[in-house]
Amino acid sequence: MEIHEIHKPKPWHSFREFLKEYGIIVLGVLTALALEQLVESVHEQILRREARQAIEGEISENLDAFRRRAEIQPCIDARLREIETLLTSTPLGANLPRPLWVGRPQVWTINENRLQAATSGARTALLSAREQADYGEVYNGFHVLDAAQNVEQLAWARLRTLETLSSLDSQTRWSLTEALHQARYANFRIVIAGANSRDHAKAVGVRTERSPYGEGSRSVCVPMNTPRDQALKMTVIGRSPIAEP
Repeated sequence: MEIHEIHKPKPWHSFREFLKEYGIIVLGVLTALALEQLVESVHEQILRREARQAIEGEISENLDAFRRRAEIQPCIDARLREIETLLTSTPLGANLPRPLWVGRPQVWTINENRLQAATSGARTALLSAREQADYGEVYNGFHVLDAAQNVEQLAWARLRTLETLSSLDSQTRWSLTEALHQARYANFRIVIAGANSRDHAKAVGVRTERSPYGEGSRSVCVPMNTPRDQALKMTVIGRSPIAEP
């Protein structure tokens, strides 16, 4: 039977040999640590790049809501002026030159799923402080848009009662005038939010890209003397008429 001897570590015969062995050990440990840090650094760079691409892609699509809003902005401004003229020029109790169609601005959906995913995975912490601040300002503009749209839609719902009124009394005029001012203020907030979001997005090199969603309703651009049935056909192309209140 073959017997293998177990070699014991050789004793150091000099301080120089000790330093040599110690240096080899230290060099091995430092090399391992450096490689570990390099791997972690590369991994963080990948996560940072993925987070940046995901967030900026979502921002680009969300910014498209402001682009589409800007396309119908002249119609919104003109319709608000038409409603104001109608409310101020019609004497109380007189027959109201009732509009057949008032319409409304489109509601745009804002997504922040990619931002939330990056945040929950602690990936946004890998971004620079400047990037985090600019991204935060952009999404703040999206939140303003979302909140202002809710106020705006309720105001325009009240304004659409003009389609069914035969005359104005003082209380109705006051109520609709209040709704008109609410609609104007919501519109103002949306315009400012759009400008701020685009400015901060531009600071981090993000541009608007067309979102995968349809162009939406242009009901506020339909003339007020358009019969409702005809207006619906003009505003809900490819959708059921029930999509338009």
